[in-house]
Amino acid sequence: MCKTTDTLIDSAAAFAAVWAGALTGFGDQVGVHPATGAPDATTGAFGEAVVVAPAQLDVETMSDAGLLRALRSGYTLKRQVDALLVRAAGELSVRSRPSLGQGG
Repeated sequence: MCKTTDTLIDSAAAFAAVWAGALTGFGDQVGVHPATGAPDATTGAFGEAVVVAPAQLDVETMSDAGLLRALRSGYTLKRQVDALLVRAAGELSVRSRPSLGQGG
């Protein structure tokens, strides 16, 4: 592994674990919408079944505390990724400065 990305890998694993741990929010089956009992549907404004993406279903079935933990962990990971990307963009700027000519 690369020492620069070790923290990102650890944070991504922690985020995945926090996300998975938050999915037991309603005490029912994970991946089943609590309102409809359907594995991939929720109820629309007029009572009709609306198919939702699995990630949205995850979010809808998280407990309040679990959702907050997932957000906190996800934003920690995002800040670390953003910091690494800022450093890479800064290096690109240095390598692209006009004084280097067309080769830079």
